[in-house]
Amino acid sequence: MQAAVLVLYLAVVGCIAAKKVGKISEDHEADSREKLECSNGFLPIAGNCYRFFQEKKSWGDAQMRCQNQNTNLASIRDKQQYQGLLAHISAHFPGTYWTSGKLESGQWIWTATGTSMSQKWWGTNPSNSSNHCAYLCSYTSKYWDESCDTERNFICEKAQEPLERSSKYLYAYRRT
Repeated sequence: MQAAVLVLYLAVVGCIAAKKVGKISEDHEADSREKLECSNGFLPIAGNCYRFFQEKKSWGDAQMRCQNQNTNLASIRDKQQYQGLLAHISAHFPGTYWTSGKLESGQWIWTATGTSMSQKWWGTNPSNSSNHCAYLCSYTSKYWDESCDTERNFICEKAQEPLERSSKYLYAYRRT
């Protein structure tokens, strides 16, 4: 009888200890995560910071405006970013927005990163004629190609920044 009670006691103590170790491990993991935020005017979406400009500018002028703020026109690299940007635009500022997509040497790339653009979100196959810049349309949820001289709204993008203040409960994750 005493042996059974001892075994039961050790099992309970073992479970409690394992739970505490797990809790400590979770707390340590949370404390070691990089704390991130977006500066004024930028919104966190899918691991990056975005600012939506309702100013009509050519692609080149829009890119210059972004670069003056140490940012670039948005590059949409994955489905999470694509859906997050479309959801925000559709809910708050429906319309068309320049991205960093551009036709260079016969290939559509994100100029901010130099990576190829996914073809799956195009409204039609890009024409490759005189339309060398890509914009995102909230009405069709697609990219379209257009002359870079056309004036459109635009989206600037930058990486999230470390928080200046420490907060035990505010955590974000940077996508790589």
